[in-house]
Amino acid sequence: MKRIVPWIICVIFLGWAVSHLFPRKPASDFNVTGFGELPVLAGGRIMPLDTLARVSLSQMNHHGIDGTANNESSVQVATQSQWLLDVFMMPEHADIAKVFEVTNPDILDLFGWQKGGNYSFSDLQPFFAQIEHQAGLAAQTEPEVRNAFQRGIIKLRDVLRLYVQLKNTIQAQDSPDFGKEIQIFPKSDWTRTAGSARPGRRKVVRSASVRTDPALYPTLSELGSG
Repeated sequence: MKRIVPWIICVIFLGWAVSHLFPRKPASDFNVTGFGELPVLAGGRIMPLDTLARVSLSQMNHHGIDGTANNESSVQVATQSQWLLDVFMMPEHADIAKVFEVTNPDILDLFGWQKGGNYSFSDLQPFFAQIEHQAGLAAQTEPEVRNAFQRGIIKLRDVLRLYVQLKNTIQAQDSPDFGKEIQIFPKSDWTRTAGSARPGRRKVVRSASVRTDPALYPTLSELGSG
């Protein structure tokens, strides 16, 4: 047995070495890093999309993208830019990513949950009407005297609203056929939006924007009943 062990170790090491001789095929051909570097206007300032993703996730939980580790069935996302890309383009994936931190015992009790941790948009959707109602009541109390439940439920409502805003940035949630809408969109409007560089002038790269007016988006109650 002692004579076999060195051979086993040698074979394992050889297999590891050979596996690293060949370049690994990327999981996707999409340049997620480049996507994260694109500028966006949000909250009155221009920032890279990666920064928007990081700031948004930090409001939703204390751990950013790593916060999904609290739940065994959580959906792991490679980077914060990938998470934001999913929110924009594949919301059905983003909706099940567990990025919303819920730890207050009274809020957990409101949902009938026992364990604090990170939960997904889909997990919370059945309780949207309750969240809106309780947050509305809590908002009637002056900020200086709000208790932990009131502060927590207002924060939860606000980060869910933020998620809805991000989710509707590229395509409206109630759009029946977004691809068709893009095809029939007048080319002149696209030209005015993108801008053009004239000879002798420095080309200006325009930034997209995230609209933050809550009136432009569906309420949590509407989404919860849909």
